[in-house]
Parts: sequence; C-alpha cells; structure tokens
Amino acid sequence: MTNVYETAAGVHPGMRVSLADFEAAWAARPGATEARAADVYCAAAIAANDPVALLWLQRQVQHGTRVLGARVPQQVVAEVESNVIALVAVGTPNHPPRIGSYQAKGPLVAWLQVIIARVAADRSQAAPHERLGDHELETSLIASLEATSPELRLHRQRYHGTLAPALRRAAEALTPKERSLILLHYVRGVSLEELAGAYQVHRATISRWLADARQSFLASARDHLSASTGIGRLELDSLIFALERHEELSLSRIFTFTG
Repeated sequence: MTNVYETAAGVHPGMRVSLADFEAAWAARPGATEARAADVYCAAAIAANDPVALLWLQRQVQHGTRVLGARVPQQVVAEVESNVIALVAVGTPNHPPRIGSYQAKGPLVAWLQVIIARVAADRSQAAPHERLGDHELETSLIASLEATSPELRLHRQRYHGTLAPALRRAAEALTPKERSLILLHYVRGVSLEELAGAYQVHRATISRWLADARQSFLASARDHLSASTGIGRLELDSLIFALERHEELSLSRIFTFTG
C-alpha cells in the first residue's frame, strides 16, 4: 500500500494526505484498483478540505460547465459551479459531502462531470420559472425595501426602470469567487462555518470576503444607476444604504432572480 500511496501522492504533489487517511479512503472503496489510486488520493484530500484539492475541484467544475456549452444557460453557470462545489465538498445539514460517495469505479473527473450535468439540468429547467423580468424584480425588491425604508418612496420615479438592469449588471461584474460566495451564503444558506471549512480559512476571513463582495456589488450598482439616470452618486446613497442595511433580503432576491 505504501508504494500505491507514494505513486498517488506524486500525481498530486501539492495535496497533503497522510498514509493513514489514504488507507482509510482506499478501504472505503473496495472496488478501487491501482489505476484509480490518484483519484482516491484526490478524493481524500477534498474530504479533508485540503486547499490545493479544493482549488483543483473548483477548476475541474469550471471546466466541466464549459464542456456542457450551450446546454447551460449563461445566467446560471456561476450558480451551477457553486452548487456543485458545495454539494461535493461541503454537503448540507441533511447530507454529507458527496465526495464520500465516489467509489473509484471510474475517473474522478468523469464522476464530477455526471454531477455537473445533473445539477445543470435541474437548474436550467428551474431557471425560466424562477427568473423574473426587470419589472418584476424591481417591483418585488422596491416593495420590500420601502416597507422598512419609507423614504425611498420619494425617489422611486427617479430610478424607475433603471434599478433592475443596474443590479443585474452589478451582479454580472462580480468575480466568480465573489458571486459563488454570495450565492452559497445568501441564496443557498451555506453557513459561514461551512464556507470556512470548504475554503480552509478562518470564519472571519469568509466574513471579510463576503463584506468585500457586497461592497463591490453595491459600488458597481451605484455607478450603473448614476450613469443611466444622471443622478449623482451621493444622491443615490439613500437607496444604496437601504440595500446595504437589508443585505440578506436584497442579495437573496437579486441573486435568485438574476441567476
């Protein structure tokens, strides 16, 4: 077993899996052959939240969605990627990380591609029903914000018809990492602790990353609104402040509806 372990470790030199953990992962997959040793090693590293393994997983998932091409609507690509990563490496309150179900009967990359295809199919079928038009998104969001921020009613006509497009563009301008974090936390309900485990960083780091992503989104939204309405950025502060104050409400709605 030592020789198999050393060979597998050589395929993934940046990942760190102990011999004992590799042996446990191997024993849990009785159908595995030496041809799949590197895959078992990688699966064990993902299960242990090894940062190099998680980066490998992210890259494979991103490549897998590109392979699907036109079968995945562009507006749901980022969500498919974040959902697959969460499903495989994080799990849910009712289900452990899916990586534990990989039995090494075939290549790990092929196993991932099956999961990606299933998640993409489910999300693509749901997207047309969940995705709201600009008018519906704007009406829904503003109604919710105005319920707790009545002063926004005074400004509604000034940005009517421009808010939703600005929010969509701001969402699209986020980096894949920022978008994935927001989707996972605010839309899918993945906790800070679970994200910290998946990214192998402290909970405070995840909080900072989320705060930075929110600020990037809000600043971009304000810039787009200012450009499309002619309203000065300072004058838009009441709206931006309302969005920021009710971040869980607004981000959940925006990122659910923008896909």
